[in-house]
Amino acid sequence: HRRRSDVPRGQRDDAQGALSDREHDCLAMSARGLTSRDIAVKLGIASRTVDFHFGRALVKLAAINRHEAIAKAMARGWLS
Repeated sequence: HRRRSDVPRGQRDDAQGALSDREHDCLAMSARGLTSRDIAVKLGIASRTVDFHFGRALVKLAAINRHEAIAKAMARGWLS
C-alpha cells in the first residue's frame, strides 16, 4: 500500500489520492468490520476525528461511501 510517507516530499499530490497514515488506518480497520467508534477506541481519538479521516479519504478516492472507498483503495493496491 502507498502511504503519504512513502512519497517524496516534492511529489505529494493529494488530488492524486495519496492517503495519510490515519486515513489508511481508518479504511483498513473499516475493511475488517470495525465501526467508527471501534476505530476511535483503538486509535485513542474521538469518533468525530475518525469520521473526518473517512471524509478526507472519500474526497481523495472520489468515493460516495466507505464501502466504495475501501474497494477503490484495494483496487489501487493501498489496502490488502
